[in-house]
Amino acid sequence: MVGAVFSSLALFAALTFDDVLKVPESYRFREDARLVKVHRYPDFDIEEYRQANGPGTFQRVLMTVPKSHKLKIKPVRSAVVVPFYFPEAMVGFEPETAEALPKYAGVTMMADLTRRGYICISAEAYHLTAVKSERDRSDFARWPEAAAFLNAKWPGWTGMGKLVHDTRLLVDMLVRDKRVDPEAIGIAGHSLGGKMAMYAGAVDPRIKAILASDPGVCWDRTNWNDSWYFGDRLPAMVAAGLDHAKLLRGAGGKPFCLLCGDADGSWSAELLKGVPGAEVIDPKLNRHRPAKYVLDKGYDFLDRHLCVKIEPECFPPAKQPAAEIVWMREICRQTNRMIGWPTVCRRRNGELLAVFSGDRDCHVCPFGKVQLVRSSDGGETWSEPETVVDDSLDDRDAGLIELDNGDLLLFYFNSICFSIDTWNRSHGMYLRHYGKLSPEDVRRELGYFSRRSTDGGRTWEAPVRMSVTAPHGGIQLRDGRVMAIGRRWNPDGNAPLEDLGRGSSIPEIAVEISADRGRSWSLISKVPASSGLEFKNMHEPHLVELSDGTILMLCNHNSGDLHLLQSVSKDGGRTWSPLGKTSLDGYPSHLTRLADGRILCVYACRKPGREGEYAAVSGNGGKTWDAVPEILLSRGTCSDIGYPSSVQLPDGSILTVYYQSARHFELPVLMATKWRLTK
Repeated sequence: MVGAVFSSLALFAALTFDDVLKVPESYRFREDARLVKVHRYPDFDIEEYRQANGPGTFQRVLMTVPKSHKLKIKPVRSAVVVPFYFPEAMVGFEPETAEALPKYAGVTMMADLTRRGYICISAEAYHLTAVKSERDRSDFARWPEAAAFLNAKWPGWTGMGKLVHDTRLLVDMLVRDKRVDPEAIGIAGHSLGGKMAMYAGAVDPRIKAILASDPGVCWDRTNWNDSWYFGDRLPAMVAAGLDHAKLLRGAGGKPFCLLCGDADGSWSAELLKGVPGAEVIDPKLNRHRPAKYVLDKGYDFLDRHLCVKIEPECFPPAKQPAAEIVWMREICRQTNRMIGWPTVCRRRNGELLAVFSGDRDCHVCPFGKVQLVRSSDGGETWSEPETVVDDSLDDRDAGLIELDNGDLLLFYFNSICFSIDTWNRSHGMYLRHYGKLSPEDVRRELGYFSRRSTDGGRTWEAPVRMSVTAPHGGIQLRDGRVMAIGRRWNPDGNAPLEDLGRGSSIPEIAVEISADRGRSWSLISKVPASSGLEFKNMHEPHLVELSDGTILMLCNHNSGDLHLLQSVSKDGGRTWSPLGKTSLDGYPSHLTRLADGRILCVYACRKPGREGEYAAVSGNGGKTWDAVPEILLSRGTCSDIGYPSSVQLPDGSILTVYYQSARHFELPVLMATKWRLTK
């Protein structure tokens, strides 16, 4: 049986929280929780249990478990207890029939958190279990009936004490479940559930973080004096100086997040000021049910305190034949938004910059923006995103380099693929967005561009149109020129917009040079293909200059076995060897010359069973690659991953940045792996 231990909360007064919450000695029963059935849904399973919660009484329990597709070993997950009136409300529908429960739309915490990767658990509150009743579960008259029964049977035990007791039984279930990390259990609740979360989270040391939405932390702001909470015990509690700041201080600095509504506001923040571990999110909306963006902030709070935010199966082996992994982690997450196609750059002053396409709906949409995050401590921490480019079209595939004079040069392109029916049969909103743009606006914004910054990326000059594009942009050669290589979809700038959108002209891999640090560009060459290879299957190249001035280029080959292709130029990019196949199984590439002269290539693989980020090294200028075995930097949860790029840090370690879903069913985030070569 759950024992109440509240010594850490005892206050030096006549009345303590222990006095009003502790379980009566006579309240004894045999613990038991039995699985009744499993309801299977596309994104999570709902397990239904019958759990003893008192002498002769039982509570119906629902546990939501994320799907773990294609996994031989089921992951150990963080878990959240979600107390409320009845668990179906927190799922948002009836598990048996899938009938929606619209009354609870917007606060379905179990469904929301399970889709974030948590195992969640909830049960009926005691108004549905203490006494038998023919009343509907939503009939509030059940509460005073249950409270009266409780007070008659166990005088002195408060309704809140019973709510805490029953909630802690759910924690018992979680710590016994081998799928749950017992050190990563949190609690979250709204309204009544927020009250239960605050109390159970404060007194149970197994709960590591508390999220409470509009519980009313000040006694006079909500119905704490109702019989099913504290009833006639409340005046004595107030007289004894008990308040929720003291309750939370007694929890020893446990992370607590309050989402304000109409019962909580500036007065709540004032009460909790100085409480260790407490943070208050007050949108000043004066509404009981939180707005979605407010709830998302609460979920982010739980992520920070409960999650290794990455699926366990994503982590690569720490020790590998040629490398060791220092860490792998998220560096930027945008809630319910996608991040893609990043490039990392290390400046001479040591600052790291990562650019990417962020704030996206999905892989193809009109809302992509080129954004930037910064790190001043070698990638350990990162700033919030700064938006660099936000046109009417889809801004994507950002590349970034620092020039010899300290200027930054950004590369990116715009797309109207979102307007093509093939992509958007279910995205009429995108077509409507496109329909609002004039052909002149589209022609002005559509294309491949570079932009310069002379102040470390704080401001940017006007875009300069280019003829080629590739995900990671260009490089600066030893002679000071900037070289860019990429796909050249439409040599005819007057081609119909439909052709520009679909890229239907015959493509080619072409090379551009800027002799004035990106202020202007001129085409100088094209890369020839070997016999049997077609340019329509080639794109997304990248370059590196070797110590002898040779320029090495790798590009995708989206046909056959999908191995990277390779070419070299011995004359500054004017002529190129025919493209030939490498041993590198993946795409696209990013090339870096390391301090010891070796060439590092990082790339992703999207083949089923091999999804992940990889690295290989060449000690002979790309003639051969040490790719057996490859270095594994991260395993993917799906095929929408990759575009890794790398920088070498002063201590010789390597930071590789890429995009990937950190957990199943989530949109991709910006991730990084810090690692080092061991041979």
